[in-house]
Amino acid sequence: MKLEKAINLATLVFAEKKDKQGRPLIFHPLRVAMGLTTEEEQVTAILLSAMQSSMFTKQMLFSVGISRQVAEALDDLMIRNEESLEKFAERIRCSDLAKKVEIAFLKDLKNEGLLDDQELKKCVKMLEILMEDKHENLKRVVVEHEQTQANSKTISESQLADFFLNYQMFVGVQLNKEQEEAVRLALTAKTCLIQGQTGEEIVQIIDVILKGLKKNTPYAHVGMVSGGTMSERECLKNQIHFEVEDIREADNLYFYDVIIVHAFSQVDPRQLIRMYGLFNPKTRIIFIDNTEQTAGENGVDISQFPMIPSVTLTKLLKSPEILSMDDKKLDRLRNVTAEQGDAALHNGDSQKLEFIELLTKLSNKPVANPLRDEVVESAIDNYEQARAIRLSTDQKNAIEQMLQNRVLLLTGAPGSGLTETVKGIVECTKHIDGESVIRLYGDTPYQSSYFYKRIGVSTFKLPSDLDSDGMVDLYIIDSPEEMNKEDLIRLVSHLEDLDYDSRVLIVGNPHAMRDYGFDVQAMASSFPVMELKKLRYQK
Repeated sequence: MKLEKAINLATLVFAEKKDKQGRPLIFHPLRVAMGLTTEEEQVTAILLSAMQSSMFTKQMLFSVGISRQVAEALDDLMIRNEESLEKFAERIRCSDLAKKVEIAFLKDLKNEGLLDDQELKKCVKMLEILMEDKHENLKRVVVEHEQTQANSKTISESQLADFFLNYQMFVGVQLNKEQEEAVRLALTAKTCLIQGQTGEEIVQIIDVILKGLKKNTPYAHVGMVSGGTMSERECLKNQIHFEVEDIREADNLYFYDVIIVHAFSQVDPRQLIRMYGLFNPKTRIIFIDNTEQTAGENGVDISQFPMIPSVTLTKLLKSPEILSMDDKKLDRLRNVTAEQGDAALHNGDSQKLEFIELLTKLSNKPVANPLRDEVVESAIDNYEQARAIRLSTDQKNAIEQMLQNRVLLLTGAPGSGLTETVKGIVECTKHIDGESVIRLYGDTPYQSSYFYKRIGVSTFKLPSDLDSDGMVDLYIIDSPEEMNKEDLIRLVSHLEDLDYDSRVLIVGNPHAMRDYGFDVQAMASSFPVMELKKLRYQK
């Protein structure tokens, strides 16, 4: 039925129109559709040319029964103003449906001789980008690196046993078998992969590995790079007391004996290929990331490389207090970042002030259909049962605040349970509202792809895509402190025009927001603000 509607719409658009060879123009999308498999792919293919040749919008497609997935794929396939070919192709790669249909379209145009020389060059370039197997190129580089013997000396089992015993005696923590295996791989393998289920697991195992390296290879030159955002890197640095560089910018890596590569799945594989080119062939590499990250086309899934030994952690260390900051240290950190934030505000960041004022105005708009407390509590209970977890009181309060208000700023350091809380907000919104439209906006697709997949949002978009949105139930704005002025202006302009009963969730790191000129205290006096202060440890 949907396919028939699509064909009817396309026929209306292409009535009496011909291609360069004098054939009915409708033949082109029909040929492409016949080469595809699913009805969604076929409907997308038939409507793509019609969308490009007419004034159809997503809302018009919804009104005639076209599915949301098809409408969003078609929207992704529309090139934006002043968007380069490379950016357009990389954006399409994030949608499996859009990518498959675009490849089929380009191949048909090329094979049927419907392009001039300039168009043909662009077509070939697009196909190269869309069909490039970056993961195979990375796998080749990894295999080549594995063939060279590591530079650092081999650590014996007796040395490892001695370290585990000392760690238990002096730190007061006994490692379980998985944690011991993770440390063993980190200290002995040329390359290894360690995966944890939560942010705090990852922070803890990095701390143990650094202590193990210091004890057993005291003269080894150890470095650490991360694919996380700037605020994530700063928080990790503060928690483990070790310098953390950005994978995308690190360039002095040749003289390291050991490199810890954190959050690698948040970057494009080409970034890791570049990084391998900077390594000494004898450098040992420890990959550490979250086990729930399914990288797909956006990032890297090292777990698919069989030549790399790996271990997955399922439990936390028994004494999480070893990584906790005392209250005086936290107060000093807050005071310093508050002074930096105030200075940034006085230096003319008017877009940030405008952003806060707009959120205040939006927060003051009453919610059309406020939820009863029992409905919210039922949604949270349902989420806990579905995930087989127990949320902390702060996490529950954050979900309640978001469901009962128009605006919420939710902050927390990595490992504080921030991602789990945002996922809870998303799932509870879906549970209550059914077919909810939820959008995540962030600074870059590679950094935020990890986040949107973990919280269960099907689409990540840049602020430049805001104009293409229709009615949205929940906007999630990831790390606004890292957006440039132009993107903040777009965001402010879009939110200012909201006439739908939308909610806005801002997610960020409190210290990073201070550092970049966002006055969190001013926000707290204007609309709900919650900070998850303590590291969350699940039993």
